[in-house]
Amino acid sequence: MLSSCVFELQIDLSTQLSYFKEVEESLREKYGVAGARNVLGSAVYLFSVGGNDYVQFYMSKPNATQSDRRAYVGEVVGNITAVLSNVGPIGCLPGEHVKSPNASKWCAKKLLAHSRLHNRMLAIALRKLEG
Repeated sequence: MLSSCVFELQIDLSTQLSYFKEVEESLREKYGVAGARNVLGSAVYLFSVGGNDYVQFYMSKPNATQSDRRAYVGEVVGNITAVLSNVGPIGCLPGEHVKSPNASKWCAKKLLAHSRLHNRMLAIALRKLEG
């Protein structure tokens, strides 16, 4: 079973955004508007959202119904529709294999299915934003 301490270091999306704004302001103070724009414009950004949410969901509700999963995915997608990112194969990450002796089975059956459901619902939400 995964250790509950894994999730103590999670930083929610709104907090991450506030951190980014603090960094942006700090760069403006240090380099000016043009310099900050240059630094931020040449940076590499990685967005990976939802993975920890789904791992936590399955830890807390291992027998969740399809209806429960749909409702939860709807909440997560609702919180991240502004972030254009799919969830990768979260259950197949190397760290998950270390944490759980049956990670390969869990990966294939639960977390991968959740990733696919997330990506489908996110695509639908993004199409709605286009209209």
